Order: sequence, then C-alpha cells, then structure tokens
Amino acid sequence: MNNCYQPEMRKQLVELRKAAGMSQQKLADKTGISRKCVIRIERGLHSPRIDTLEWIATALGCELVISFKKI
Repeated sequence: MNNCYQPEMRKQLVELRKAAGMSQQKLADKTGISRKCVIRIERGLHSPRIDTLEWIATALGCELVISFKKI
C-alpha cells in the first residue's frame, strides 16, 4: 500500500479520536464499522472508502474535506 495521503490522514484520525475522548471501540460503535476496521485504518492496513471516512468524520464532529495536491 503506497498512498501518499495515508500517514497524514491516519495521524489526524488518531488525534481527532483521542481529542474527542473516544476509544477505537466507541468510534466503531458510532460509525457502524468494526473495531478491527478502525484499527486497520489507523495503522494504514486498510484504505477506507469515502463513505466510511464520512461516517468517521460525522462521528468525530468533523467535516470531511478532500483535496488534491501536486506530487
């Protein structure tokens, strides 16, 4: 898996989850995805679909913003 956005996205996801005082299980419960999936996303072992990212953003009280930048 070689997605250049992943390290930044993963770091932000973990920071937002912890700032919300939410465990991985609580985030899973709020989004309807499994805890295993949350763990895999945070570790970079799974590339989530956009709808999954929207569920996560909503659960964290955030807006999902996708941008493109030249590499």
